[in-house]
Amino acid sequence: MINVTKLGGKFFRREIIKNFVNIFLQKETNDKTFFVVSAMEGITRLLHLLVDAKTGKVEEGFITLIITLCLDEFHRIHLKLIYKLFNNDELNKVLFGFDKIFIDLKKTLEDYKNGDNEESFHANVVKFGELVSSYILFEYLDYAGVDCQLFDARDYVVSNNDYKNGKVLEIKSFKNLFQKSKVLLTQGFISRNTKGEDTLLGLDGSDTSASEFAIAFKNEGEEVSLTFAKDVRGFFKEDPNKNPNAEISKQMHLIDYLGLSSHPIRKDAVKMAFENGISVSMKYFIDLEESDSHIVI
Repeated sequence: MINVTKLGGKFFRREIIKNFVNIFLQKETNDKTFFVVSAMEGITRLLHLLVDAKTGKVEEGFITLIITLCLDEFHRIHLKLIYKLFNNDELNKVLFGFDKIFIDLKKTLEDYKNGDNEESFHANVVKFGELVSSYILFEYLDYAGVDCQLFDARDYVVSNNDYKNGKVLEIKSFKNLFQKSKVLLTQGFISRNTKGEDTLLGLDGSDTSASEFAIAFKNEGEEVSLTFAKDVRGFFKEDPNKNPNAEISKQMHLIDYLGLSSHPIRKDAVKMAFENGISVSMKYFIDLEESDSHIVI
């Protein structure tokens, strides 16, 4: 069995990560685990603002200020998490790795020139959210004693030429990576097109990535489970923004889920999984003792 688990942006808090990893370490299983991670909460928004500033979509007098503030906030948010998770020699190692990624982000911004393809530039900047979060989680798993392997999703996920809302054309086989470790970790949301250019899979594209990876395993003859770790206890039968007292269900039929006004898991990601014979569960990572929620036929 390969357990595919997607970890969303709100997962990246010290207490949640530590509790999740401690419980993971206590499990005795021969199953393989495949983690797909999003950017930390709020980071994608910061990166979008950086792109807008560099491409002249904000008032000229504010461009330098916005770029400086966004980069500082990107740096601060990730450093805060790193300092909470690591100490001593491990801390220095992780800081060094993070600084390398951060320098690459700044260079990507500096290299942009008027006339460059703005949508390609957008993908090249926004990808850094997933690259950093996956790096930090990988280092923490290693620090906690989990034998884990990190790989770059862009080496395996091939999309069409839409830089911001790409469609997956192919998932290259990476099953052999499990020969080195029973736990694999990669980024959601990011991919490359057939020209080798970086692309993104649209809003909540990490959900799409998780489903695509699960389907790829299923197509290679593996038994697969697919879980989306979210910060909600179940499926709201009404939009909770309109009705704060909306009823929550721990189990929902697919047709009812698709008909909801809001979806904690990207709708097409769920539909795609079921069309390929893969059931979908949702884990409430705020309280891991709670039972999972399920979408059923």
